[in-house]
Amino acid sequence: MNILTAIHRLAETGSGRVKALQGDMDENRLRVGDFRVRITVESGKQTGEEDALRIHSVRNRKDAYR
Repeated sequence: MNILTAIHRLAETGSGRVKALQGDMDENRLRVGDFRVRITVESGKQTGEEDALRIHSVRNRKDAYR
C-alpha cells in the first residue's frame, strides 16, 4: 500500500524520492522503503493531454539493478 501511495503522491504533487538512472536519459527511479519503482514521465504537451507516469517495474532493492 505504501508503494501505491508514493506513486499517487508523485503523480499529484511531483514530490517523492526520485532520482534519474544512469545510462537512461528519461528513466527514473522512485524509492519506497526497500523497493524501487522504475518510471518514465511521458509528456502530453504534443497531444494536448496531461503528463503521464509509465511504471516499468517494482522490485526489491536487492534485485532492482541487476
